[in-house]
Amino acid sequence: MVCKKIRNFYNKYLDKYINFFYIILISFIFIVFDIYFDEFIISDNFKLHEFIERIISFIFIIGFGYIFHLLIKRIEKERKVYYDLFEEVNIAILIIKKNKKNKNIIIGFNNMSEKTWGLERNDVLGKEFENVFPGIKENNYKGDNDILKAIDKVYEKGISYYIPVVNYIDDKYNKWIENYIFKLPTNEIIIIYTDITKKKKIKEELERSNKEKDLLLKEVHHRVKNNLSIISGLFSLQTSNTNDEKLKTILRDTQNRIMSMALIHEKIYRSEQLDSINFEDHIKSLITRLYETLRRPGLIIDFNLNIEKNVILNINQAVPVTLILNELITNALEHAFVDKKEGKIIINFYRDNGNYIMIVEDNGIGFPKNIDLNNTKTLGLKLVTSLARQLQDDMEVTNGKGTKFKIIFPVWEKTKYDV
Repeated sequence: MVCKKIRNFYNKYLDKYINFFYIILISFIFIVFDIYFDEFIISDNFKLHEFIERIISFIFIIGFGYIFHLLIKRIEKERKVYYDLFEEVNIAILIIKKNKKNKNIIIGFNNMSEKTWGLERNDVLGKEFENVFPGIKENNYKGDNDILKAIDKVYEKGISYYIPVVNYIDDKYNKWIENYIFKLPTNEIIIIYTDITKKKKIKEELERSNKEKDLLLKEVHHRVKNNLSIISGLFSLQTSNTNDEKLKTILRDTQNRIMSMALIHEKIYRSEQLDSINFEDHIKSLITRLYETLRRPGLIIDFNLNIEKNVILNINQAVPVTLILNELITNALEHAFVDKKEGKIIINFYRDNGNYIMIVEDNGIGFPKNIDLNNTKTLGLKLVTSLARQLQDDMEVTNGKGTKFKIIFPVWEKTKYDV
């Protein structure tokens, strides 16, 4: 334990200041030696005393000079290490010192700084910072980007300062620079900076490319919507050219399915996100369109919507869910309220434990009791069961006073442009 304490003391103090301890130790030995000779050996012999004093002084001067030489060598060695580090480090470093007129004078300019600016060190050292880089004054940086004020603040308060992005512009340069500003114990200001111009240009190019892709995808969705609208219009023309009521119903239902898909592409086209839609707004638009198309004169339907706020549904799920809703609402409007003047359709949609839960129920007459959803000949119900499997869902159907569909399907992580 004692040896460990001595070793720690040596590593912390003696090794750093060992030469100073040598000087003190030798001085103490010479003083003791001088006193001893004066008192006990040569007190009565003046010439011998003077001779011994000269020898002692000579030895002391030689010893002190040698130790001083070792100190200088050590300082030079440590200085060389820091100087080499300053010069060869792959980061641009600039050192500033305030003169008596409070001007920022450049006293350090490493190799990376020379490469960054294409300047020779001899053309920079000793000159005023603002004169070497005139854009700092000309561009009149403000707020957190004011480099000169940052330097003054660091110098006065001794704090460090970070300026993430500065667009430096003058007659010769147009660079984006990231800056770290510190104060050294010697009252000098050190600026460590990085030229991020290439990164900035790459980032801007990527942002521009992403915007172009977004515009292209918007245009694709817009054209798909228009094409679906044209197909829907053709079905509408075909409906008006036939007197067969059963065929009219088939054509109209098919037209509604097409327009439900067109509605999704319209929502995405007008949305900021190109891979998903706000499902609450989408459901309201879908219900409005179906109600206006299928409502029977004299029938009033009360839609009760309980939709969780800010549900953003991936397009791969939005399409089948929309078509399921289209079939269930269409079926309710056409068949659930026969001979009734009023009806209610309730739609619940919420998220629970990593799943979406959608419940569609009405207070109509309900399905016929002998219907088999897994083996039905009705196209609409076939679509519902098929799309439900596509969602990897768990579907429950309750048939009594009205009909209730409960569909549970997992939340899919959306991927950008996953169309």
